[in-house]
Amino acid sequence: MKKLICLIFLSIISSSVFSASDAYKCNISATYKLGADGMLYIDEDNPYGDYEKGFTFDRETGRMLGGDGGMLGGGETFTILQQGSDTHAFKASFVQENYDWVLSFWVTEYATTYKKPFIFTQLPHMAVFSGTCINY
Repeated sequence: MKKLICLIFLSIISSSVFSASDAYKCNISATYKLGADGMLYIDEDNPYGDYEKGFTFDRETGRMLGGDGGMLGGGETFTILQQGSDTHAFKASFVQENYDWVLSFWVTEYATTYKKPFIFTQLPHMAVFSGTCINY
């Protein structure tokens, strides 16, 4: 009986620990800029750094860390707007009123692929980043 109770207890603990991801680990695929005609174009002269560094986004606290250049996460704490599910995207935003700085992060959590597409916008620099994230 003690073994059965111990096994049940361990299964409950392990399922709660491994059932959901606490963070996204993301890599940037492209950076876009706004053209004079109002269309988005791939930014060939991307001043925003090395794509290979990627970044991590904590889904529970809203903190973004890592990256490089324009995607450098300095520990900003985003407001989680929606956690995401099999029918909704994960959505978060960060607003720093003193500098008119607005960041938004959107991950298509509902995608059936291992790598989830994301889009990240940065205003007032008018930069749009896209790529993929994995549950980490």
